[in-house]
Amino acid sequence: MTNFEEYIADTDPTDPDSRFVILSVTNAAGMRIEVPSSAARLYRFLYTDDPVEEEWTPLGEEIPGEEPTTAFTDPDPVDSRIYRVEVRLPDPEP
Repeated sequence: MTNFEEYIADTDPTDPDSRFVILSVTNAAGMRIEVPSSAARLYRFLYTDDPVEEEWTPLGEEIPGEEPTTAFTDPDPVDSRIYRVEVRLPDPEP
């Protein structure tokens, strides 16, 4: 990741163990996706059922991060579903 991407993800570019990855995907009453997170960031969980077309659909609304991890559950998972997570800075307050 670039330093800018590390900044957006709120990870430490000097620490190889500080990285933004999907930590776990578990199937219990839906598919639960967990990522390391920061209370100073917003997260959007997305999925696609067609990796060739790569049309990503949000799994609900953007959610604020919690420390040390944030998770979202897909209530209607499909076996071929692929997940990804976007992270961003919150909009500045007026």
